[in-house]
Amino acid sequence: MKILYSILLLAWIAFGTYMLRNKICPPSTAKPSAGAVTAVAKGGCDVSLAFTDGDMKVKSTRNFSFGSSNHKFKYEIHKDLNTVLTQVAAYLDENPERALLVEGNYLEDEKNSDFENFDNLGLARSAFIKSKLIKDYNIGEDQIIQGSKMYTKNEDVCYDSKGIIRKGASVSFGTRN
Repeated sequence: MKILYSILLLAWIAFGTYMLRNKICPPSTAKPSAGAVTAVAKGGCDVSLAFTDGDMKVKSTRNFSFGSSNHKFKYEIHKDLNTVLTQVAAYLDENPERALLVEGNYLEDEKNSDFENFDNLGLARSAFIKSKLIKDYNIGEDQIIQGSKMYTKNEDVCYDSKGIIRKGASVSFGTRN
């Protein structure tokens, strides 16, 4: 009888392990969305931000930079990104049916600096970017959609030795609601 109980116990443990690894907590198979962070941490980081919609293709060598656990820009918008954002604003003005999805990128261990207004730090960052695009580039509020993307420490992210997130946003275009 002890042998039967031992076999049943081992079978139960094996089944529980299978369920835990494959059904309850499966390994992540998510792939980054278009324009998402794919650069290596620290040195050799590609911080470019590409805006592509049909024939419209513009790319900045810079991205939005945020301090760790902060939803406000760490540095002013670089002149290269400023030029590209001006082109994107003109494109959206000429194509009122199009919208820009702005995803604020954040690391899972960053604390949300604006937890009272946003569920996560990525949404707080995308809201800050949205307000900047509306105020400084005259993009219509209804042409900007907010989103967020969380990264783990094990994923490739783009930050420097001071903890500044150098690739603070991902972008893509879609149809306006």
